[in-house]
Amino acid sequence: MAEQNTREGARARRWAWSLCAMTVAVSAGQLALLAAGGLPLMAVESLDEPFPTVTIAVAIGSVIGAAIVDRHPRHRVGWLICAGQAGAALGLAAQALALAVLVGELPVPAPVGHVAGWIGSMFGASYALTLLGLVLLLVPDGHLPSPRWWPMAVLLVGGFCVATSGLLLVPPSGFGATDAVEAPAVAIALAGSGQITVTVGLVGSAVALVRRLRGARGELRQQLRWMGAAAVAVAVAVAVVVLDGVIRGADAPQRWYLQQLLYLSYFAFQVATGFAVLRYRLYDIDVIIGRTLRLAALGLFVTAGYVSAVVALGSLLAGSTAGLWPSLAAYVLVALAFQPLRRQVDRFADRVVYGHRAAPYDNLAALSRQLAAGGLSDRELLELAARCGALAVGASTARASVSLAAGADVSASWPADGGRPADTAVPVIDHGEVIGRIELGLRPGHALTRGQRRLLDELATQLTLVFRNMRLTAALHRRAEEVTSHRAELEASRRRLLTAADTERQRVAAAIRAEVAVHLDPLPTALTDVERRLARDPTGAPPRLHQLQESVTRAIEALRGITAGVLPPLLARRGLAAAVRAHVSRTSSEATLSIGNDLPEGIDPSVEAAAYLFVVQALTVVGPGSRVGITSADGRLRLSVRGRGPDRTPDRQLVLDRVQAVGGQLEEENGSEGFVEFRAVLPLDPSAQAAVSGSGPKTDFLM
Repeated sequence: MAEQNTREGARARRWAWSLCAMTVAVSAGQLALLAAGGLPLMAVESLDEPFPTVTIAVAIGSVIGAAIVDRHPRHRVGWLICAGQAGAALGLAAQALALAVLVGELPVPAPVGHVAGWIGSMFGASYALTLLGLVLLLVPDGHLPSPRWWPMAVLLVGGFCVATSGLLLVPPSGFGATDAVEAPAVAIALAGSGQITVTVGLVGSAVALVRRLRGARGELRQQLRWMGAAAVAVAVAVAVVVLDGVIRGADAPQRWYLQQLLYLSYFAFQVATGFAVLRYRLYDIDVIIGRTLRLAALGLFVTAGYVSAVVALGSLLAGSTAGLWPSLAAYVLVALAFQPLRRQVDRFADRVVYGHRAAPYDNLAALSRQLAAGGLSDRELLELAARCGALAVGASTARASVSLAAGADVSASWPADGGRPADTAVPVIDHGEVIGRIELGLRPGHALTRGQRRLLDELATQLTLVFRNMRLTAALHRRAEEVTSHRAELEASRRRLLTAADTERQRVAAAIRAEVAVHLDPLPTALTDVERRLARDPTGAPPRLHQLQESVTRAIEALRGITAGVLPPLLARRGLAAAVRAHVSRTSSEATLSIGNDLPEGIDPSVEAAAYLFVVQALTVVGPGSRVGITSADGRLRLSVRGRGPDRTPDRQLVLDRVQAVGGQLEEENGSEGFVEFRAVLPLDPSAQAAVSGSGPKTDFLM
């Protein structure tokens, strides 16, 4: 399933970028058509047309749509923008062809220009408004706010279809290079009703955006604020153009700068959609809105103040305002008058942007930029988060902390010497788990308002990814230290095994020389003596042979005692159960042996060796009457040896290395009345155990 999703995502990305390339190519074709028709591209008159502002906006919009699909292959908004900008580019190219043929000097038959104008009209205002309304309905996640908003989408699409059907009733010859179209009454009625329906759907989409914005919190709210700001910009531009037409009359030519204002708002809508969906610099929107309001207030005050000052000076100077000094005096008066009002304007802008919150979102925007720039250590990131939280709500001290997986916390305070106890704390939550917190020490007599708490929640949302990365980095460092420690343990264990092997060989050789060879070395001489006695006195040979037999028996018993810690051949031939039975039977430990019937055959040799050595070593240290148990369950071999307290210190390291090598565990439990029990748990399949654990030997045991 994952591989199929990967293939589908790659296919979607190829289609999206192909649409983007086609849109850019068609946009470039519009420039080529206008140039081929000899139309002025840089003259002021050309600014009345969508070229070049809308053309650039369409090309950039297609790139934004492809970028959205590249990150989210199934995102409806991304596909809507890709397809919508492709249609808009086609319409613009068709209009450019109509102008080049019917107005310009492009040597193409006139019917081609009429058909191009007919096609361009289908991708005109109704098409753009429909696309705008659908985007407002679906942002930022590509889904409607709720199923009850389906009628708005139906109104938008249906209105566009009705308006297009009206255009289809008009023959292409009725379309020229201008907006004047000779159409029958039915076509005009359909086009008008379709445009009205699209307008109603657009209003409904705006209402849906407002409803969604009012109920949004955190990052979703910032995404919707981007879209809301862009929609307001488009609405203001349309209102200005319509108001200018009403004031100046329908027959008056439209001002080119107002047309460009409308086209720029369309361009801004494309960029805002990309910022909202891709979640790029979300918190900068608050700064942008605040500065826009300040600039608008400044422009309105300066214009009104300058006009008033000029009129007043004109009255004082008997109607004479021509000249430099009256104008300069007006500018000075306006500048001096604006300074006392500047603080009020700032408060007004903050109230509009942040509601009743006094702290602006500049800190969040700066935090977002610094996090994106990178290059900060964990301590610097925590200090930055603490400082941002304190400045956002006017706290005197702040402390940011991250909870690591091992239970420890990493924290930083602002200011560095701020030791005041925290009055409130905001958790940073990631998928339902508290991974950190922002603790604030408020100023005396102050308490957090609802707006400030919302601001801190948004700060916590922004810090979620940062804190998660810090936890992952700490976990990686801890894991690297564990791997290094396990590697050192393995190296030490390997050295111990090599040393133990050499020591064991030396011990066996010395024991054989001291305990076995003393019985066997005289045998050659003794046998020669027996041979001579047989020749002289056959009746005297049997006693001597009996002595030699006793000497050989003692050598064999000594050899068995020496090889008690060496793996017997019986272990390899008949398995663990037979080897343990043989060892118990030939020792004088009087041990009781209990072997489960579920003991599997063909146990891994390394596991059998570790189990056998465990039993042998445990029996050498417990007193007589011990009990030995061997069972198998859940893919593990369980061994226990219980008896009186140890008479001597066991050779734990040898058994420990063996058990660690196969991923087992050892335990020792001291009971009442001097009894002690040794237990071992070994995996039947050590290779599978190593793959599951993914780590080195187990060391969390007592032995």
